[in-house]
Order: sequence, then C-alpha cells, then structure tokens
Amino acid sequence: MSGCVLLNINWRNLAEIGRMDKYAPVIPLDLMYVSSALDEKGIVNKIVDLWGMNKQVSDVRDEIEKAEFIVLNTAPTYIFWRDGTIDANLPKEELKKIRGINPNARLIVIGPHGTVTPETFEIEGVDYILRGEPDLAAAELVEGIIKNGQIKIPGVCENKGNTWITGGEYATVSDLAELPVLHYEKMDKNNYFWPEPPKGFGIKKTTEYECSRGCPYKCIFCFREGFRGRLREKPMERIAEELGLIKQQGYDYVYLIDECFGANQKWAAKVCAEFRKAGLKWGIQTRPETLNAEILKAYADSGCVKIELGLESVDRAIARTLGKGSVDLLKLRGDIETMISLNIRPTLFIIIGSPGENAYSIRALFNYVKQFPLDKLEINPDIMLPYPKTPLWNMGIAEGKQLRDWNDVMKYKGTIGNCFKTSEEAHNAVIKFLNAISIEKRKRELAAQIRGFKKQAPLTFLRLAKSYMAVYFPALDRLISRAVKDKYTALVNKERYVDYARCG
Repeated sequence: MSGCVLLNINWRNLAEIGRMDKYAPVIPLDLMYVSSALDEKGIVNKIVDLWGMNKQVSDVRDEIEKAEFIVLNTAPTYIFWRDGTIDANLPKEELKKIRGINPNARLIVIGPHGTVTPETFEIEGVDYILRGEPDLAAAELVEGIIKNGQIKIPGVCENKGNTWITGGEYATVSDLAELPVLHYEKMDKNNYFWPEPPKGFGIKKTTEYECSRGCPYKCIFCFREGFRGRLREKPMERIAEELGLIKQQGYDYVYLIDECFGANQKWAAKVCAEFRKAGLKWGIQTRPETLNAEILKAYADSGCVKIELGLESVDRAIARTLGKGSVDLLKLRGDIETMISLNIRPTLFIIIGSPGENAYSIRALFNYVKQFPLDKLEINPDIMLPYPKTPLWNMGIAEGKQLRDWNDVMKYKGTIGNCFKTSEEAHNAVIKFLNAISIEKRKRELAAQIRGFKKQAPLTFLRLAKSYMAVYFPALDRLISRAVKDKYTALVNKERYVDYARCG
C-alpha cells in the first residue's frame, strides 16, 4: 500500500443537492489545495474525481485497494460547502463501499457535514474527521500519522470506539499566502462544465477560482460554521501566478467563488489589473453595498461580464432580520442599470420563505424586479434553508421545530417565522414566482413583436395574436381552442404559454 487518494464521489448519484445542476461537474478546488500541500511534503497523492470522470467507486477499485490514506470530501467543491450539498447519505454510502474494498486504509473525511456534526459519520468506518478548512491541515494530518502517529492539529477528530474525540477547534488558514499554488494542469479540463459560460462573449471554457475567502457580513441563513468565515485576501503575486496557470490551461472565463468579492475596494481594483493582464473574462458574487459606478467601471474594463448579487427580499423588516438591512434598493437599481450599460450581466438572488414572509412581501419583491429589463439580467429565486448551527436554525428550534440533523433541513425549509405552514407551501410560492417572471418576460416579448406587426405576414400575425391571448386571456384562449376546430386553427402555432398562466 502506498500513497494518498483524494476522492470526490460521483454526485450524479444524488438527484437533489441544493443549487447545483447534477450534470455539470465543477473542478474540486478544496482537493486541489490538499494535493498541492501533500506535494510540498513529498507525499505521493492523486485526485480521483469520480464526478468529473462520471465513474463509480467500483471503477477505481485498484486505486482504492492500494491507497494507504483516502481523503473523501462530503461536498463537491468549496463553493458548495456553504449552500450546495444538503444530503449526507450519499457520502455515507460511498464510505461503506470504500471500507469494504480496503479495510486497512486510513479514512479521512473533510467537508461541511463533519465540520458541524461529526456524529453524522459515527458508524461509517471513518478514522478521522477534519473540521474546518482542510487545505493545509489534511496534509499535516497525513504527515503526522506517517511520522509518529501523534495528531495534535486543530480540527482533527479521531474515532475511538465509534465516539469522536474532538478538540473543539476548527482547522483554518489564517493567511491565504500560506496556501499552496493551485495546479490546474493536474485536472482534465474536459471533465468540467460548470460554471455555464455567460452568453454573448465568445467564452468556450470556464473554471472556478478564489481571490479571497470569507465575508464581513453576518446573514442569519449563511452556512459557514467553522469554515470560510473571516475575510482574508490572497496576495497579488499569488493571484497573478495562478491566473497565469489558468490561462495556460486554455480557460477563458473564471468564476470567483469569493463570498463577498470587493468588500475591500482598493484590493479589488488591484485584482482587476491582474485579470486585465491575464486576458481572462470573469464573474463574481458580492453584496450590493460593495458596488458603485467607479468600481463597476473598473470591473467592466478588466473583463468582468457577470455579477451575482444577494437581494433576498425588498421588505425592510425582513431584510433587517436576515442581516441585509444595509442594502439601499434605490442605489441598487442605479447600479444594476450601470451594469447593463457596461455589458455586465447581473444576477439577483432571491430567497422566498424568510422570517416574516407573506404574500405582500413576495408581491413587493416581484414588483421590484420587474422594473428591470428582464432580458438583460437573471432572476434566481430559491427557498430559505435552515442550515445546521446557523442563527436561522436556532430560530427554528426556538419556535419548537425539531431541528436535529441534516435530514431536517429540507423538512423545515421556508417555514421558520413566516406564513407558510409546510415546506410544500413555500416551495409552491417559489414556483409561482418563477412563473410570474416567465409570464412577464413573455408579455414584453409579445408586445415588442406586436408593435411591428404591420411588417409581418398575416399568418405570422395570427401566431402572435394567439400567443398574446394565451398570456393575457388564458381562460378565453382555452374556450376558443376547444370550440374552433376548422382548418384555420391548424395554421396557428399553439404555443403553450397558457400552462405558465395557469401556474401563475
């Protein structure tokens, strides 16, 4: 036996893992950091990304049998630690298979599940759980076991008779300058299809990267217990080096997973200069408070083409409860208009099912977002999830909800402190919001087409009229569709926007 296998399981086996598309693998940054740290210590290792290769544990049996150490991540990659993978059952099942193939390997688990609830893996044959950020600590743990078996590393939990012995601390990277260089050449870029390239910029190959880690804000729903909490920034020299490596590997768009890019605007301006030198398009996620016309111009000039913003709610009381009370909605409107004028595509993240939510707050949210040109920005609504150990989780417990483990996250989604009695009601509200946005977009498309109807052939006009009726008068459209059976009906393109109208 020799070496260390860094294993990312095949997340296609899990139908629902939060915000992720199960058919869009993304490069595993966390395992790449661990691999580089092991390289620096001279420890033989290999990243085996079953998700990227679309393989199963049984397909890599030989490598598992030979491994002395196996490090398994319970989330696909860093960005999905905090709001992606909810279900811990798939990692548990895969750990059993691995233990069956190699009963002697040291099994080390990293990821968000073990970080907040080590007891999740009490009987899965796991030897160690590393709580917190594994970038450096995982390599230190492997090295310590190899050298003398004495483990005194923050964040390490050791299994003693199916009981976890924890030190109460989390592993953390205090200074991002300590991180090893990310070697993108280790990964086969043809295996990865996320993030989806923003349209209209000639982007062919995308990847993810981080320039900073952590966030200075304290949203009650943000899941970051023990990891990626305090704001830290990489030095410019390291960013320049890694962007150069990314460019060399043939990527032309980089999505930054930074929790709140640009919280330090002077530092962000320097990052812009590095992207300009590298000749890469890029996108970010950030808070509305970090933006202004000057920094947006710097972003656009350096190749930024996408900015994701957490709006969540426009109700002031709800926003204050969530930790979003400092968002200026009037200023945000101006910033979005500036982004569109600079050819930066904005995305607004919205959460339905917040504490205080009701029909009026959802309607106000819809009225706010529909003021924008919906063909030039993206609206991304989702349901409020009570992640373990967050203030929202604790709020639910105070209400009497039985929040105990990861399985309860989906059970109580969108139901804490608001009008929804069941998670199904909250889920349906999200669907209705999505449909309302779809209908509004279609109305605008039809209005633009009908304004130019005089230039259209009669048959084309009939099709437009049919679509217009389906959107604005769905009941009348259904009545006519049932009653009219003659040859003229066959000339009409029967678009199914009525289905959206029914849901809306």
